[in-house]
Amino acid sequence: MARRRYQTGSVKLIGGKWRGRWREDVVLADGTVKRVNKKTVLGSKEAFKTKRLAQRELDLILAPINSVHYRPTHQLTFAEFARRWSEKIKPIAYKIGGSQATVGRHVKGKLIPAFSDIELKDITTEVLQSYVTDLLKSGLSVKYVRNVISTMSAMWDVALSWEYVTHKPFAELLLPECEPSDAEPYSAEEVIKIVQAATEPFQTFLWILGESGMRPAEVCAIDAKYIHIADRVISVRQSESLGHVVKPKTSAGHRDFAISPQLADHLRVFLGDKKEGFLFVSRTGRPWRESKVVEKRLNPLLRRLGIKRKGLALNGFRHFNATEMDSRNVPVKTRQTRLGHDDPRMTLGMRSKSGYTHMIGEDDRRAAAMFGDMFHEVLCPDASKPENASPHQMSLAF
Repeated sequence: MARRRYQTGSVKLIGGKWRGRWREDVVLADGTVKRVNKKTVLGSKEAFKTKRLAQRELDLILAPINSVHYRPTHQLTFAEFARRWSEKIKPIAYKIGGSQATVGRHVKGKLIPAFSDIELKDITTEVLQSYVTDLLKSGLSVKYVRNVISTMSAMWDVALSWEYVTHKPFAELLLPECEPSDAEPYSAEEVIKIVQAATEPFQTFLWILGESGMRPAEVCAIDAKYIHIADRVISVRQSESLGHVVKPKTSAGHRDFAISPQLADHLRVFLGDKKEGFLFVSRTGRPWRESKVVEKRLNPLLRRLGIKRKGLALNGFRHFNATEMDSRNVPVKTRQTRLGHDDPRMTLGMRSKSGYTHMIGEDDRRAAAMFGDMFHEVLCPDASKPENASPHQMSLAF
């Protein structure tokens, strides 16, 4: 269907309000183009004293339609677009388990109830701003609200690429700033006390967590093939998420860092002849789930020791690691690399066949040794003891 010629529409004063009418081409759900009548309230008689002023307001609405680059808009509701996006984009753009589950909850639990029957072309910055305000008033945290909007913004990018819409309502959207995290680390004394009281294989889990600063979910999914005892290096290549093994979300998550000689010696005995497979497995053969480790192992231990749970429990060990490195003036780059907060710019293709030693700097080695001395001094574990049997001989009853 050819685009109509330049149009000015019509303006009438009805009931003390200026009302504008025009015609517009829209693409229906089946792909056909239909010319429809459109109308809107331009403003009151007080806002626009004359018909000419009201016409100017309508001209602003008609400007995109009269443009030589105009394309028919899609008469598509957000609910229908969300269905298409979930079928074609979500399985590819998001990882099974964590990310897919998270965006799925955002779409089904928050976005569709709010925008279900609204057509995409009618979702403006003002509409979104009102939605953000409503979410905050309902008591949701700033971080959660920002995450929901981030999901919708990513969906909108797809709508733009599919030419369902041409406007960009997120460009001028105002979002509240997140407050700095108040995550509290466990103290060095608390960490040592917790690790001392733990039994194997949980004790080894906590030692790796406390020394490396890895994310708890990364330790849950650690595989023997990523532990290089001879070079005293651990490679992070995967993580646990809601029972699934997933790849790190960012390039910074793919990293290699040193472990102490003491932890390397302990892992040599702990692993035995195990060259591949999860270090920490449930009876079903799946990697430990972070939530279950907290529920079944850490929380009971904290209660028994009379130690207050810090933040997300296991993350308190990661914050302990970061705090210790900071207090001992470990270089920022080393800290960022070990914690996975910055891209170490090391890829698999850069490794030589001779091993991993050339990749690890002296600052990294010193940071690992610092924690090795701390844990080994009080633990002096003997992984050969029956109660410290290797993980492929033991499992948690999750």
